[in-house]
Amino acid sequence: MQKMPVEVRMTTSTSDYRSRTRLDLLILAMGQGLSGSVISLLTAVSSLVGAMLAPDRLATLPVTATVIGAAVMVYSVSTLMLRLGRRRAFILGSAIGAIGSCVAAAAVYLGNFPLFVGGAFILGLFTAFNQYYRFAAADVSPSKEFRVRAISYVTAGGILGGFIGPFVANSSADIVLIPFLGTFFALFAICGLLAAVQSVLSLDEPGQAASESVGARRSMWEISTSPGFLVATINCAIGFGVMTLLMNATPLAMKICGFSLGLSASVLQWHFVAMYAPALISGPLMAKLGIRPVILIGAVVNLIGIATAVYGVSYMHFWFALVCFGIGWCFMFNGGTALLTTTYTEAEKQRAQGLNSFVVYVTNAVASLGSGFVLAVAGWTTVNLVAVPVLLASIALTLWSARPLVRKAE
Repeated sequence: MQKMPVEVRMTTSTSDYRSRTRLDLLILAMGQGLSGSVISLLTAVSSLVGAMLAPDRLATLPVTATVIGAAVMVYSVSTLMLRLGRRRAFILGSAIGAIGSCVAAAAVYLGNFPLFVGGAFILGLFTAFNQYYRFAAADVSPSKEFRVRAISYVTAGGILGGFIGPFVANSSADIVLIPFLGTFFALFAICGLLAAVQSVLSLDEPGQAASESVGARRSMWEISTSPGFLVATINCAIGFGVMTLLMNATPLAMKICGFSLGLSASVLQWHFVAMYAPALISGPLMAKLGIRPVILIGAVVNLIGIATAVYGVSYMHFWFALVCFGIGWCFMFNGGTALLTTTYTEAEKQRAQGLNSFVVYVTNAVASLGSGFVLAVAGWTTVNLVAVPVLLASIALTLWSARPLVRKAE
């Protein structure tokens, strides 16, 4: 029997590997988009459902419960993926999302606000899995050179979620007699579709924890107090916290100004597009300009959005401000994340990323809870102005960290 030439076998194997890689990246991008659609859907309706079931000052409590749920779960997801593999862990996350959808639907049907907060918390556990699609993209990448592009492609899949979530929120809110009940039926269906999509993923082998890698390890105190880690984590937290503060207040502020759910949903659609689309250019920008300049651009864009929001309350003011907040988040969070990866060894990776994620989500929880309270007590303008000193502090810290002596200390 004539043997197949070695060159042909290798070419076939390489071709199959590349095809599998492209398919996995497509699946991960779809997963990023579908899970992101759940997040954008919850952003569009959670505070409105909260206002329907409870006093206005508690309206954003369900959103806060979702953020807290993510904060509780985000560190554990990495352990689940190490033990179960990416594919099984993502499917488990979808199951958690389906359970949360059912609890939230029951709460809306019964008019039970505490139960709805509980459902939102369970959905928060699910949203923590959304943070791991970019890490899975890095696992799929055949080379270090391709890794940045792979992460960008998968992150940009969030554009899909930016359109699907608000569209589903608007189109399903009144399909049954009880407002928003149909929305959580639709959310259940999205979780089912997500599980089906992720079942095709080939990443199913448990990995080796970065913390088990051979190498020197500093104490958690040494890691957390290093200048680079502090600047990276603070910028990630401020970028995410400012975005959460202003985004969560938007649906209620637009409702107060007389805008329909459809118009507020469209504003949120473009906000989510602005969050994820710049991911395609943030990598090249960081390579050309440096990480810190990109972070500074994000902070300035956020300030431009705040100035727009304070200036007026027309539809276009809300739209432009939310687009700015999306772009600002992308540059500050992605820039902070990129800076973070330069501050630890492979052996310190798991603890450093876990601490960073915990700080980010605690900040999110505070911003989410404060959003509804400040809006109810002091109004839309004050909500925006609260973010100004925080962003100025981020700019000052980032400029300070760029000094040669501080850079050398990193």
